[in-house]
Amino acid sequence: MTCQYLAGELSALLGELEATVLSGEERADLTGLRHEAETVPPTALPSVARRALDCARGLCWASLSRGDMVNLALRATVCAHLREFIVCARLLSDE
Repeated sequence: MTCQYLAGELSALLGELEATVLSGEERADLTGLRHEAETVPPTALPSVARRALDCARGLCWASLSRGDMVNLALRATVCAHLREFIVCARLLSDE
């Protein structure tokens, strides 16, 4: 896979996750991660990927704690796709 593809796909998945966010702070965090995914050197993509997964998991837990099952389902689906992409792209090892 090319570095541009990896960066673009990571950014697109973060965009899907961003679409589930209403809070300005959470949206700003995801926007920042998307920007980093698109602009950092390829060697820095694993760090962005790790932070993206942490952010996605946090958003899932936030939905769960609010009892927002609809948003939890949306976020969990994107989170699963994000994790699968990151592992298959070998940005992080399968945990």
